[in-house]
Order: sequence, then C-alpha cells, then structure tokens
Amino acid sequence: MIHVVTLKNRHLYTAQLAEMHELRRIHFVEENGWSDLKVVDGGEVDQFDDERAVYLLGLDDQNRIEVGLRVRPTDDGCILTDSFPHLVAPGSPELRGGEAWEMSRIFSTYAYRRNRRGGRRVGECFLAAMEVAHAHGARRLVGMVDMQLYPLASNIAWDLRLTGLPAPYAFGVMAGVYAPVDERVLAQMRESFARRGPAGYEIEAEDLTLCGDLAGVARMFDRACGPAAVPPPPTMDALETPGVIAEAAALYAYFDGRRAERRLGA
Repeated sequence: MIHVVTLKNRHLYTAQLAEMHELRRIHFVEENGWSDLKVVDGGEVDQFDDERAVYLLGLDDQNRIEVGLRVRPTDDGCILTDSFPHLVAPGSPELRGGEAWEMSRIFSTYAYRRNRRGGRRVGECFLAAMEVAHAHGARRLVGMVDMQLYPLASNIAWDLRLTGLPAPYAFGVMAGVYAPVDERVLAQMRESFARRGPAGYEIEAEDLTLCGDLAGVARMFDRACGPAAVPPPPTMDALETPGVIAEAAALYAYFDGRRAERRLGA
C-alpha cells in the first residue's frame, strides 16, 4: 500500500514527514549533488511543500519510509513550466492548470535499493499519483526526469511522453514528461502490478483504531486490494497422472499435424 498523506491526515504522519524531508536532503543534496536546494532543520523543502501538497509514501513493516513522491495541482505553480520552460516544446498539451497535477521529489532510500527490492514500490507510487490526480479531475500528470532514469520511468505501464527535447542542467540531462490520466490507464497500471484495487489509501484516525498502527492498516488494505496469491507450482506427481499425460499427448499430436481434423483444417 502507498500511504496518501494530505493536509487532512498529516497529523498521523508527523514522524514520517520529518523523515521524508531528511531523506530528500540525503537523496537530492548529498547523493545527487543538487546543492542549490533549500535545507531547513536538516530537511529539504521548497515552496511547493504547502497545504496543497499530497505526499505518497511507501513504508516498511516498521513504518519507515522506503519510497516517496509528492504530487500537487498546478493551477498556481508548476516547477516544469515555471522554472524549466525550455523543456516544453510548442504544441505540448496544457501542463499547468485545472487539468494537470505535477509529480516531483521522487526518491527511494539507500536501504530499499541495497536490499534489491526492485522498482515495484516506485511504480506503485506513480500509480497512486495517477489515482490522486484522477480523483481530483486531472487529465494528465506532469513532471521532470533525469535522462539516466528515463528508461526505468518509461518501463512502467503508462503512456509516458516527452514535453520536448531533453536539455542539460547543472547535474545532468533533464527532460519534461507527462502521462495521460484516465480510467483505461489506471486499469492498465493496476493489471501490470497484479493489483485487485487501488495502490494508494488515505488513512483516517478510525483506521488506526481498528488496525493498531500504520503497518496494520497497510496489511489490511493489501489483503483486500493487493496482488492475489500466486499458487505454488504443481509437483511432478501432479504432472504425471494418466489424465495429464493423455492430454499432453493429444495436444502434441494435434499441433504436430497427425490428427485428421488438423490435416483437414478443422
């Protein structure tokens, strides 16, 4: 489950939000070298960390952050169009306004990467971002990506598109991107993660009363909406029954062209 943290339920995530800003400092300032970012009380913050920001957090069983992402409406500001307009080519769709939400500050922790957990949780953060944007009537997600990470971002089951030609910036090569938001893409992304329902959930205080803590709510949610259990592979005994052997022989004969209906084009 991806935790959807809004203004309404931020009081339930005081420790996690403090950790998120600290991890953003570690990831963007220390690891990536983005020395022009603002650091306050040990955490990275900017002007878009306001009341309208929605934080999407993937937590481990101890309620510590593994991945994080911020999404926000763009009607009053957009990092891509306001600070990097040269990444937006003429003819691009509307990237700022009521139909667009911006995704920014995506990161995963060193511990998560070290354990080789793969990109699933990052992909589920993007799915949760699309769910939040769609719930608010948006038609597209916009953002920026370093070109070193573009192959990973485009490998997710969404229709990620460039807003224009990539261009150098102080720390590499950056491109503007957007992804259409609609029910079809949501269903496609959920299917790619074998999810039976949404990836994101906005916890309320009543959920904690019922389940004990954030991890308990996540376990309950994933039992209802997460991937279905994968059945164990059949044993050799199950594969060698007379019925299975006869069926396999019949299929082989059919596709090998030795059955009469196959030869007659039936």
